[in-house]
Amino acid sequence: MSKLSTFKKYLLILEEFQKRQNKTLNAYDKTLQELIGVDSRQLGRLLDEISDTLDNIVKQKEGKKSVYRLIKPIDLFVETFKNSNEIGWLFHMAHDADPEIFKELESYTNTHKNIYKFNHF
Repeated sequence: MSKLSTFKKYLLILEEFQKRQNKTLNAYDKTLQELIGVDSRQLGRLLDEISDTLDNIVKQKEGKKSVYRLIKPIDLFVETFKNSNEIGWLFHMAHDADPEIFKELESYTNTHKNIYKFNHF
């Protein structure tokens, strides 16, 4: 399998990202090295090239090793919701981009309900 084209190696790496539960890879992954037929240094170069080319694969340092993580757009929103108490800006941004985006949600609201906000001091 060492005669794979670079393009085929990229495809195998991208498929491996999709298979992984945590969507991460590193150059020392023995399974991936054997699948592609390269050593850790060559796999590191391939992962670097992919992360430089594709915006949704980011390189993160974890100790001395680099870990490459596949980021999906929804992951950004999930992280924002987990780590932020203020998400109003997200709704404003979405509404500014497409004023009709929340139109369907109006059918689920009850306009005759009163909403009360209780502040804890």
